[in-house]
Amino acid sequence: YEYEKILELSPGNKEALEAITNIEIRSGNYENSLAFVNRALISNPNDYEMLLRKVGLLEELKRYPEAIELSQKMMSLFPGDAKIRTINNELRMAAGRYYMGTDPYIQFQSVLERNPSNRDALNYVISLSFQRGLY
Repeated sequence: YEYEKILELSPGNKEALEAITNIEIRSGNYENSLAFVNRALISNPNDYEMLLRKVGLLEELKRYPEAIELSQKMMSLFPGDAKIRTINNELRMAAGRYYMGTDPYIQFQSVLERNPSNRDALNYVISLSFQRGLY
């Protein structure tokens, strides 16, 4: 509560944002933590620590495409940082394991069943069918 008061007076206060983020993480509120990290990144979009924290939160939330995209952005911002390269590789492995059990053909087919006019899903189903020899 006190940290929120501080943020009302000084929205860019890094210490208060970090403290609230840590409290939210400890309580398991990753979405709220992510909101506070995004708020901190408004005033300093290339803050190394906040970007790392955001990548970690996105990973916890299983939002792998966003986390990978952010880690790639960080690799361009901090090209010599081995930690970021390692994180990027670990994210790709985690995403691969997470999505390994899902067949994209079945996923797109289920979208078509619910929404037959979805052109993107139809294109993916046709493409995957050709790749699998299902003419």
